[in-house]
Amino acid sequence: MRLNQGITAEERESLKLFADWVLKIENGKVSPPVEDLSSYEEDDIVILNDFCDTALENNVVNMINWTYPNFTENFKCPKYLSERAILTPTNHTISHLNSAIVDTILGEVHTYYSVDKAEDFGGTASDLDFAFPPEYLHSFNIPGLPPHELKLKVGVVVMLMRNLNQTLGLCN
Repeated sequence: MRLNQGITAEERESLKLFADWVLKIENGKVSPPVEDLSSYEEDDIVILNDFCDTALENNVVNMINWTYPNFTENFKCPKYLSERAILTPTNHTISHLNSAIVDTILGEVHTYYSVDKAEDFGGTASDLDFAFPPEYLHSFNIPGLPPHELKLKVGVVVMLMRNLNQTLGLCN
């Protein structure tokens, strides 16, 4: 995990505390407070107030605006984007965030669909269509591959997670 180095000694100390706390979470060393374990589940953790902005309502829009201030003016700037990230545990969560972020950009939405077709099936062509209908194949969300329906706008950054064709420049 890369963190900003901080300019002042106070910023560097704050970043070090945050990095240490993240490592404790990763190593399973952060536990719920001892006072009231009955309201916590096994994987719950308490986020320290130092790492929260309690003045803001806890919602997706505020998180996006905090992480990407002045996004609509800067979304085409590689340096601006490379200094910011929202980490999520699942593809479903990041899909929701990506949709919310793309919606803030002015312009026409272009929708791209995958072509889902099963191959190497031992039966006939009609059996194949019956066994693997397109709706079933569209429901898969495979890590490293885009979803069946991908909505983009001109200027939106797309990161390839897999090298598709290096000779055409389609590589991460």
